[in-house]
Amino acid sequence: MSPSVLNVEKLSIAYGGKRGWQSAVNGVSLLIGQGEALGLVGESGSGKSSVAMAILRYLPGNARIAASALEFQGREISSLSGEELRGLRGDRIAAVYQHPGAALSPAMTIGRQIGETIMRHRPVRREEARWRSAELLKRVRVANPERVLDLYPHELSGGMQQRANIAIAIALDPALLVLDEPTTALDASVQSEVIAILDDLRREHKTSILLISHDINLIRRSCDRVAVMQSGAVVETGGAEDVFKNPAHAYTKAL
Repeated sequence: MSPSVLNVEKLSIAYGGKRGWQSAVNGVSLLIGQGEALGLVGESGSGKSSVAMAILRYLPGNARIAASALEFQGREISSLSGEELRGLRGDRIAAVYQHPGAALSPAMTIGRQIGETIMRHRPVRREEARWRSAELLKRVRVANPERVLDLYPHELSGGMQQRANIAIAIALDPALLVLDEPTTALDASVQSEVIAILDDLRREHKTSILLISHDINLIRRSCDRVAVMQSGAVVETGGAEDVFKNPAHAYTKAL
């Protein structure tokens, strides 16, 4: 395997509430190499999104987390200061979520949203940020990027909104892209476009990808390896094609 970008060992997460502590994730271990795509698949409530939130350090205040290792490029994520974490998110680790419109500001044009992401982390002027924003839209297969830069989110289709979200996520050339159900709200043709965009990122930029989905076909088409989650635990791992062609666990077969 190529050098490790993400190393998760024995991750467990519980949430506190009126009924005490409820376990959500139990002893999950994941490893993603440079330029590799790992699919995390399972039904709703299996703990997939909690794993993603732990990696991004976005767990709520009532969450309790334990892990032997939670490392990004050799650095322990759990020990980072707030300032270090802010520098890491968006710059080296970026995320794309399920509902494309919810992640975009309705009061700002697409160009301004991409451009401000760039200027927040890079010493560039607004003119250069706009040029880079147009180039990013080209990378995510937007046909008329200059026009789209001046549009507001409500003027775009769901598929175009998600392309804009991916452009924002890759604006700083992150080493790891976490995608949590990124195509659930999109039709089949747009899903295929998103898969093609992810393939481009891996081939041209060696971007590592953690793709979280309940959609087996999406995982199978997009990922090198897969980890199957059930009730907070990983029950099967392996090459994506092998796991889905010859599943060893009864839960994987049922999926």
